[in-house]
Amino acid sequence: MVMQMKGMSFLGRAQFIRKEFGEAAWIELMSEVVKIIPFFHEHILPSTLIPADSFLAFNDFVVERLYRGDKMSYWVFGERSAQWALTEGPYKSFLKNKNLQGFIKTLVNIWHIYFTEGKAIVTVINDLEFEIFISEVEPHHLYFEYICLGYIQEGLKLVGARKIEMEAVRGFSKGDADILYRVRVE
Repeated sequence: MVMQMKGMSFLGRAQFIRKEFGEAAWIELMSEVVKIIPFFHEHILPSTLIPADSFLAFNDFVVERLYRGDKMSYWVFGERSAQWALTEGPYKSFLKNKNLQGFIKTLVNIWHIYFTEGKAIVTVINDLEFEIFISEVEPHHLYFEYICLGYIQEGLKLVGARKIEMEAVRGFSKGDADILYRVRVE
């Protein structure tokens, strides 16, 4: 099957771009986007399924246009997406009890909330360490690695983790076909 992203991802991106750059900048950006990515002529709802190629092209355009091509912006997208979705947006129940272990267990669910394909597996090593393994994702675009780990990092902060260490064992950023991060928290 072909990877698709849920419209919630797009709406979260729209939210923080409007907040950071203003409504006029968002309107100008989207007027350019619809010229080069026809899918975005459609009205996007949270449940809209956006083809991966269109969504990745949109995000690549945003990175080039607003962030001077800095690919680490995808990580920031993840942090901001978590901030919005987990505090103001539809997934704030994930932080209801500010329970670190409970949040870690929800990470697999979060993958499937946003993406239609791929597998996410969380392996808890001990109370302060876990691994997140993401596989069967096509294409191997840096977006998937950085947005997911940025989201996880911000989510961990929101549930009260004071110190977070993230080690990239494998990843698209290293030329691998899957993603494996070891995460330690305090």
